[in-house]
Amino acid sequence: MKVSVVVTAYNAEQTIAKCLASILANEYDDYELIVVDDCSRDGTPDIIKKIGDQRLHYFRNSTNRKVSYSRNAGTKKAGGEIILFLDSDAYVEKDWIARHVEAHEKTGAAIIGGGIQGVSRTVFGKADAFCTWYASVPFSGSYYIRKLHVASNNMSVKKTALDRIGLFDETLTNGGEDTEFCFRARRLGEKIYFQSDIVVYHFDRDNCRDYFRHQKSMGTYMVQIRSRLKMDYSFLIPTAYYPAFLYILPLACLLTLFILKQWLRFRPGIIFYTPLILAGKIVHTWEIKNSLKPGNE
Repeated sequence: MKVSVVVTAYNAEQTIAKCLASILANEYDDYELIVVDDCSRDGTPDIIKKIGDQRLHYFRNSTNRKVSYSRNAGTKKAGGEIILFLDSDAYVEKDWIARHVEAHEKTGAAIIGGGIQGVSRTVFGKADAFCTWYASVPFSGSYYIRKLHVASNNMSVKKTALDRIGLFDETLTNGGEDTEFCFRARRLGEKIYFQSDIVVYHFDRDNCRDYFRHQKSMGTYMVQIRSRLKMDYSFLIPTAYYPAFLYILPLACLLTLFILKQWLRFRPGIIFYTPLILAGKIVHTWEIKNSLKPGNE
């Protein structure tokens, strides 16, 4: 079964070499690697072009179009029966492709998701991993998804299912495209299976500015999704600007407790990061409020 691995990259010169080397080291026989560069302004294109492997196909967007556009562009170029997505700031083990194929054959699912292990050097990086990968806890068990989603940073989709589901929503430029994609797939009756021991390793946001910036973007995309779809737990999101002031702290606490619930059994040390996670969720919910300001939705 042929597999197309689609990697999107933007200003990824620090991580792209390790990412692509880990994919090309996979022992699976029949796959292609499609890299879509979202108009990087650093050394990313030069690093990619130096890789002399006939399995690698490089494409570059003429302008910066964000991750959903790039994933869709790569998917349209793909010739595989299974499309396997990975971000440029992650790397994989040598059996990663084979294990995704095996999971599709074993479960019959249209979409397979795997666990994501954060790679970080600071407390901000560890908090970022807890806040970002709450739906992709590695080695936490395997099951069919009834709620939430699987992350596109370790997701494979049958090409035939993509024809039914459609591509990623390119209007979600602040994130959340995998959440919306999985919601749409479940609504159509497609099976999604999470196999937590198919793990990728992600370089997390190791500084204060990037950590809180990501929390801010999470608030923005939650409102973008809420305004169009009645998704899981959408009833928790306020619908108007001024009442949203009352939601900030209670909702931040609720989100923090939810993250603790997802991780605590498997990573008890998360307790020590609770204050930083709560601070991130306050930024998250503050941005929800800002996004509801008249004229911003």
